[in-house]
Amino acid sequence: MNNLEKITNDLSNKFNCIMKQTFIILGYLVLTLGLQLYLFKDINSTNLLIANLSNTFINLSLLVVFIFIFRKSLIPDFYDFKKKFKTYVKKYFIYWIIAFLLSNISLNIINSFAGTPTTQAINEAYVLTLPIYSIINMVIIAPIFEELLTKVYFKKAFKNKYVYILLSGLLFGSLHLLTPGSKLVHSIPYVLLGSSFSLMYYDSDNIWTNIFYHGFHNALAIIIVVVGSL
Repeated sequence: MNNLEKITNDLSNKFNCIMKQTFIILGYLVLTLGLQLYLFKDINSTNLLIANLSNTFINLSLLVVFIFIFRKSLIPDFYDFKKKFKTYVKKYFIYWIIAFLLSNISLNIINSFAGTPTTQAINEAYVLTLPIYSIINMVIIAPIFEELLTKVYFKKAFKNKYVYILLSGLLFGSLHLLTPGSKLVHSIPYVLLGSSFSLMYYDSDNIWTNIFYHGFHNALAIIIVVVGSL
């Protein structure tokens, strides 16, 4: 294979990976909107049990679809993560510390002049009013969704470490601007968080490392909200 063919193949593979990631994101948004419209009355029910179950049903349904789409990455990575669990958790703890510090320091600074971001306010309200939904969604489902949406195919498309980390972080941050009323400045903590997690995935090459620490991060956030409300 000559240099021209190699360059052509690399560009083709990069384009295919970008298109796959784009279609998956668009599909996720369309399916989410469709299910929300279909179950609109149940989601917004004053009965918290019905609201919990409806929201959880939507996310679990989407989770099944995502597991199927990314099964070739999820299954081998899961067995590898299970086998080397202690090694991964110990080695990448510092990455999570960086993610935690960057996101929280920037969040507190931005909150001081721009107010609480809509996404954060909604999540905090869910924790206190829809606890079952919050635990299942924020600790289990959301980490899987968000890590798969912003990491796997982008890593295959962009071989340059810093380009991948930046673009993946920006995509992660933009997903948290989808809530009506969100301001662009509020994406900064999420971009920093997403970039830190992208660095973790780039180094570990195991998506379950990200999912584990993302879930751990969200679990800690739930505990902080609950304790703060007491």
